[in-house]
Amino acid sequence: SPRTGNTSDTRVTMSERSTVFLRPEWKISIQFATIDSSTDIQLVSVANDSGTRFFEQARLKREKAHDEAMDTLQKSLKSSSLTAEEKKEYTAQMAAGLEDLNAENEIETLVRAKGFADCLCFLQAGRADLTVMTAGEPLTAAQVAQIRDVVMNKSSVAAQNITVVEVK
Repeated sequence: SPRTGNTSDTRVTMSERSTVFLRPEWKISIQFATIDSSTDIQLVSVANDSGTRFFEQARLKREKAHDEAMDTLQKSLKSSSLTAEEKKEYTAQMAAGLEDLNAENEIETLVRAKGFADCLCFLQAGRADLTVMTAGEPLTAAQVAQIRDVVMNKSSVAAQNITVVEVK
């Protein structure tokens, strides 16, 4: 059944599209939040009891992936066979990676400040994938809109490229 809420003159409607069971203990619910009658944000809800451990492991994996990517770019920059244009491209990639890393941290901090137990954000290729831990209650339309606003204020990601995974 659709849930509707208002936030700052923005009308948000959430409607359940499907429910699937990947494992007996996990109930996955996929919803789309329609904001201003034009923009869908995908919301995936996961009922699972390993939330804190998940966030710790995911942060470590993300940090390792970021470090490896930066290390590869730095090694490539040291190559004497690179043209000035190639060096410029690698430098731009490093700067973009650092900007994404900073934005991820800011988004996570701001989402947690809004009262969520935890948040993990991945920015890549014009997409934002967030995992948000709730206290067991489903995310409301207003909460999804708050998360959307944080992501859009701290990054250049468009609303239709934001996915929120809810872990209860």
